[in-house]
Amino acid sequence: MPIRLTCPSCSTALSVKDEFAGRAVKCPKCNGVIPGSRPAAPAPAPPADPPHAPPKATPVPGKPVPPRAGGEPAAPGAKIKGKPVAGGDWAEPVDDDEPAPRRKRPARRRDDDDYNDRPARRDRGPAGSGGGAGVVLIICCTVLLVCGGLGYGVYRFVIGVKETVEKGADDIQRAFSPVTLKNYEQLVIGKTTRADAEKALGAGRMATPDDIETAFPNDLDKVDRWMSLVFRNRAVIWQKDDDRLLCAFHPNAEGAARLQMKEWRPKNGAHLSAGEQSDTEFVRKYPPPDPNAPKPSPPQAGDKTGPVITVSAADLIDDYKNDRLAADKRYLSKRLLVTGVVDSWENDFTAHVVAPDKPTIIRVVFLDEQRAQIANYKKGDTIRFRGTLTSGIGIMAVNRGWIVP
Repeated sequence: MPIRLTCPSCSTALSVKDEFAGRAVKCPKCNGVIPGSRPAAPAPAPPADPPHAPPKATPVPGKPVPPRAGGEPAAPGAKIKGKPVAGGDWAEPVDDDEPAPRRKRPARRRDDDDYNDRPARRDRGPAGSGGGAGVVLIICCTVLLVCGGLGYGVYRFVIGVKETVEKGADDIQRAFSPVTLKNYEQLVIGKTTRADAEKALGAGRMATPDDIETAFPNDLDKVDRWMSLVFRNRAVIWQKDDDRLLCAFHPNAEGAARLQMKEWRPKNGAHLSAGEQSDTEFVRKYPPPDPNAPKPSPPQAGDKTGPVITVSAADLIDDYKNDRLAADKRYLSKRLLVTGVVDSWENDFTAHVVAPDKPTIIRVVFLDEQRAQIANYKKGDTIRFRGTLTSGIGIMAVNRGWIVP
């Protein structure tokens, strides 16, 4: 008859076959071991051993005894596995060699008071408070470096643009300034008049003693030389900031007076001067034009009415050699009265005119009605002609030529 047991671990009702009474069994629910509840009945005395029968196995304490043949029950105290039957859960007998399962310890309940008494764990953040501050510091330094470099670059760019604009403005002012080396060089001693100078440089003003002292602060000889001209009202000055161009004219400072002395005094650069201080020496070196020189003849056939510029072939060539732009301004497309020497004839109405010791050639194309007159001229003869200058570059060209006796 089955025996009813209750598992002390999980309180499950179990059934055990009567032949397993007094033996330890295993709970099928919690795997707990249930010790035997009553001792097994004493085994009957075994029969006498037959001859040559093997000796009986003596049970060893703590070692399970294998079941006997024929399904006989094991020795008392052995743990035997069983199967459940109807009427309840059957306990599973436990073999002595099988280790007993460990019982799960119930989870320790944490006391709220104990939990609150424990020191709270300090929240260090994802990278720790120290690491976060380092990252922020690195970011701030990087931003400062980038912003500082960008700001300095913008500053240098603005300063560079300002310097470029100021330099360009200064260059433009100097380009239109009358006080330049080019303008100084185109003023010819003994030839350029004040009217010519003001036509090229603009209106000048009469120089004062203060102008002379400022222009020559450490040169007493220059101060004395120019002061005498200032007191005689013959010194004219052109000034742009600290750059000065001084001119003295003879015999006065009127429009027809000729240039006697000139001085270029820039703020930076070489100081240049030319001319004669002595009036007597100036007149000897640069005699005035002959008042008895032939006047320009009245307009002839082929000429247009208007003024005629009288110039020698040598002066015309020199003017273009010294300053082509100034010469173009003065002669180009103007009617000229030129005196030169015949070098050769290109054809019946085209002559090549030169000046002594000048390599440049003036090509003169005469009018058809002049063929009879130009036929009388041969190489080396002096010739005076009128015409319009059409080119001053390379071979100078004069068109509509007309012989002047």
